[in-house]
Amino acid sequence: MKFLTAFFCFFPLWFFASNPAVHAVTMARFTTHEGTFDVLLYDKQTPLTVANFLNYVRRGDYVNTFFHRSVPGFVLQGGGFQLEGSTIYSIAAAAPVPNEPVFSNLRGTIAMAKLGSDPNSATCQWFFNLADNSANLDFQNGGFTVFGRVLGNGTAALDLLAGVPIYDASSQFGPAFGQLPLLQPNLSPNSLLLIPTIAITSIRITKIVHTGSSVSIDWSGAGPHPVDVERATSPAGDQWSVISKANTSGAFTDSSPPQGRGFYRLVLP
Repeated sequence: MKFLTAFFCFFPLWFFASNPAVHAVTMARFTTHEGTFDVLLYDKQTPLTVANFLNYVRRGDYVNTFFHRSVPGFVLQGGGFQLEGSTIYSIAAAAPVPNEPVFSNLRGTIAMAKLGSDPNSATCQWFFNLADNSANLDFQNGGFTVFGRVLGNGTAALDLLAGVPIYDASSQFGPAFGQLPLLQPNLSPNSLLLIPTIAITSIRITKIVHTGSSVSIDWSGAGPHPVDVERATSPAGDQWSVISKANTSGAFTDSSPPQGRGFYRLVLP
């Protein structure tokens, strides 16, 4: 899960009610053959990797990229190639990004692909973990950097995409296409599992008002995703309590705030 509080820590945007600091967390919205889903990016914990990913998005490199490797029950990989018209191009790789193996390769996470001989060789390609691959990928080649996780029903969309038939197109396009998912048994543009767009959005706390008798919090950017509002008297402890469950309104007022210091956070389950 990810938190928003007014000191933003561990997936959070942390905010301290009497001294608010407005921060944001970042989401990537993938448009695919099986619908749209959001990926919460770990921009505070894996900053170099997320910045690298966002650089490719902003350059337009991921417009009409596609999933070129599918291994059901393991990974679904993309970000290496782009379709322009009826021609497939390799995406121009920027400088490799240093490895940031902070999180486990659990089901529904997105991680960077890299060369087997160099832990710091990730460039443009990434993959979704279709299962818990932590026993393997957390330790292989220095560990694979997880830099986000799928939200909501995104894992269901991934499972549908992973169910598309796989073909060996390595003789036509090269070794990277030995496990190419195709909607139809032919090598036409309409058969590829295209990702027409990857759009970037931010979840941001827009206002915090502390009147003494209440604390009001407004946020934006969560879209359809519900958030839990939690409260504690210390940001370091584990005594967080849910005071608003599955809130989709973008606002909440705590009419009984704690005496003295109070900490609040928004949690994306």
